[in-house]
Amino acid sequence: MTIGAIELRNVAKHFGKFVAVAGISLRVEEGDFAAFIGPSGCGKTTTLRLIAGLEIPTSGDILCRGRKINDDKPWARNLPLVWQNFALFPFLSVEQNVEFGLRMKGIEKTTRQRSVRNWLERVGIAELASRSISELSGGQKQRVALARSLVTEPSILLLDEPLGSLDAHLRILMQSELKALQRELGITFIYVTHNQSEAFAMANKVIIMKDGKVQQIGSPQEVYRAPQNRFVAEFVGTNNLLSGKVSETRSDSIKISTSVGDFVAPIGLQKCRLGDTMTVVVSADVVALSSDEMAAKNRVIGHIRGEEFIGSMITLFLELPDGSVFRVQKQQHEITRLQAQFGSRLCAYWEPASTYLLPN
Repeated sequence: MTIGAIELRNVAKHFGKFVAVAGISLRVEEGDFAAFIGPSGCGKTTTLRLIAGLEIPTSGDILCRGRKINDDKPWARNLPLVWQNFALFPFLSVEQNVEFGLRMKGIEKTTRQRSVRNWLERVGIAELASRSISELSGGQKQRVALARSLVTEPSILLLDEPLGSLDAHLRILMQSELKALQRELGITFIYVTHNQSEAFAMANKVIIMKDGKVQQIGSPQEVYRAPQNRFVAEFVGTNNLLSGKVSETRSDSIKISTSVGDFVAPIGLQKCRLGDTMTVVVSADVVALSSDEMAAKNRVIGHIRGEEFIGSMITLFLELPDGSVFRVQKQQHEITRLQAQFGSRLCAYWEPASTYLLPN
């Protein structure tokens, strides 16, 4: 049996009567870029702090490459942590900040200096070596924090919302650079963020938490297209959820009757019977639009009640006959072609294969 880089076995953390982490078990493999996401207070940061040794578990075991590390001090774990606020020493230069960890390890001066120069070059800030931290931009400080963590050559790096304080343009740039660096080095990254797009852009494994519990673990594609429960379906992406009852079953499909129409879905792995209550999940980006009523198996008719503009993408909010809201996400030029305005009546339709079912 293979040994994971980090493994949590029924780990719980209580602060008095408050349960921050509720007995979770998971494994991060060597070379994974694993991202914890979830709403505020879900337990993701506490989980990272438990792995780092900054918190002690109330119960359960934390293993690093098969060895229990519950009682190891943070500095003995060799699991450096990159913080959102960088946690740099303002009284030290860039070079001295990066060198700090090596000095604490008692590394000889010439070797320290060589390693520091190497990592400053690799993160693209060699020319800033003598600068004061106060003279750096947010992006430059983030690179110093990364170099300081990587200079000790860890095989596992922990990152707590490291891009959270950067502006949007720089955050996207750093996402690309972080992913490229992780692939190049083969280091296991364990990353905490509240930003879904950030996690999905970089991670190969996404861990979604709520109320101290793991809700789903999978690749970004698996989590986005096949949520395992209603919370994940509502939390991830831009999904429409329509509840109804099974009105017809066939060998390869199921029909669900709802207050806004009947919808067909592939039978998939769901086992259901006539009359069972199910939730139809339709991602906003798989829906097509027409100003005419399309003769599609799956369709809803609604009126535009709002829109959200994000770059080249627009999310339209359609009010359905029962008063619920249905979201459709399209390129701006597609919406423009429809000549649709506030109040316009549109038909939103999608293929049965794009319909996912969840039990209520």
